[in-house]
Amino acid sequence: MEIADERAANPFESVLRWLCLQVPGLCVTLQATIDGVGRVDLFDERLGIVVEAESFEFHGSLDAFRRDVTRYTACARRGLVVVRFTWQQVMYDPAYVIAALTDVVNRRSQQVG
Repeated sequence: MEIADERAANPFESVLRWLCLQVPGLCVTLQATIDGVGRVDLFDERLGIVVEAESFEFHGSLDAFRRDVTRYTACARRGLVVVRFTWQQVMYDPAYVIAALTDVVNRRSQQVG
């Protein structure tokens, strides 16, 4: 199966997507656009899970912080779960990322039936 995708914003996001592929039941779309929210890094529409690759480089200003808070609140208002991972977690602790995503997928699967 070909898993490379040119829509990835950066290698960090690609690694996170690869980790998502390791989680049974998680089926993410890369660079998805959600009405009323905007673009998210990865999105499982069936389960309502948004997965974000967070780096200080792109979130280090007050404006970026405000935009993210508004986006995450918009997700919550739509009943979506947002799971955020840092570069360090993705690159140095992939087992944590997979375990966290597995827990969220299991809970959401029970909720959506």
